[in-house]
Amino acid sequence: MEEVSELQPLPDAHFPAMKFKLHGISINLLYANVSLAVVPSDLDISQNSVLYGVDEVNLLSLSECRVADQILDLVPNIENFRTTLRCVKYWAKRRGVCVNAPGYLREVDCAVMVARICQAYPNAAPSTLVTMFFSIFGEWYWPNPVMLCSIHEDWELGFPVGMHASTVKTGRMSCPSLPRRTRAETRPCMFRQPRWGS
Repeated sequence: MEEVSELQPLPDAHFPAMKFKLHGISINLLYANVSLAVVPSDLDISQNSVLYGVDEVNLLSLSECRVADQILDLVPNIENFRTTLRCVKYWAKRRGVCVNAPGYLREVDCAVMVARICQAYPNAAPSTLVTMFFSIFGEWYWPNPVMLCSIHEDWELGFPVGMHASTVKTGRMSCPSLPRRTRAETRPCMFRQPRWGS
């Protein structure tokens, strides 16, 4: 396809992915193997049955997509969430605290934090949500997780399912939570940053 350029695998990624440009737009494409003889076109990856027989690497890839879908299901106003998230991600990248590097925030961390603010203020405009983001997370006690929904045990799968902080409990393993992911030396810098935003 002529529209695709700079196609390259990402062998060091935590989950199967490839990077390319489509019509000049950079895309990181995740993919996963599922234990199905035939994959239906209307496969709903939010169903826990999709996780049966999936290894840890493919579980990570599925988790990323499941998280994105679940976050949208958990916010009261998707458009306000998206607008607020754009603002927060722009701020975080400009400040160098959202760089997808070990010890710093990932984009999904920002999304979960913004989603929590949207849940707390369901009728607020994006400008108010941005202000509340900085106000609340500038004073947050970071060993405490940011909860979007309750976590429950799926006894058939044998592991917790749910979401907290930027931890997505969707498999035998989970992405480490924000307080554990961030390094002790970077945490004061990152969590001092929101006070500068408002």
